[in-house]
Amino acid sequence: MGEYSYKRGASAGRSGSDPSPPKHGLFDSLNSGASDVGLLQPIGLNMADVFTKAKRSQVMSRIRGRGNKETEVALARLMRQNKITGWRRHYHTFGRPDFAFPKHKLAVFVDGCFWHACPKHSNLPVNNRAFWRKKLTANKLRDRLVGRTLRLRGWSVLRVWEHELVRKRQEKLVRRIVAFLCQ
Repeated sequence: MGEYSYKRGASAGRSGSDPSPPKHGLFDSLNSGASDVGLLQPIGLNMADVFTKAKRSQVMSRIRGRGNKETEVALARLMRQNKITGWRRHYHTFGRPDFAFPKHKLAVFVDGCFWHACPKHSNLPVNNRAFWRKKLTANKLRDRLVGRTLRLRGWSVLRVWEHELVRKRQEKLVRRIVAFLCQ
């Protein structure tokens, strides 16, 4: 097995019979080959982006979310436990509701408290406030458009907040769903 050597600062450093490579701890492995300690940067602190602003924007725009699977699964489980049947997930109608009851024409949306600006739990992030204000306002406007359009097409719309899925509020939520189905 070969020997490893590396430099620390301006000195020659150490070289010896230690077969393990140097451990950098908080330091990024990309910067580990730097010959000057001052060039080593802790991960995530004051490091310049390797992409231009335009390229970073392009890269980030290609990242797609995976939906609100955790909250959807929680609601599906709740409906199964309470023997509420007749629902379909991601039914192909305007707005792609999380759950739809086609025979009753009921669309159910599970809204995350942050992404849909819940009046009880939403708070605007401190960093980049203008961006987040615009983004969350656009989400709320889209929610209104989807609800209005579905109602014009004869559907009932039920919006469920993420915080309504907690155990102590589940009974009330089940009553709301059943009430919508009995209309």
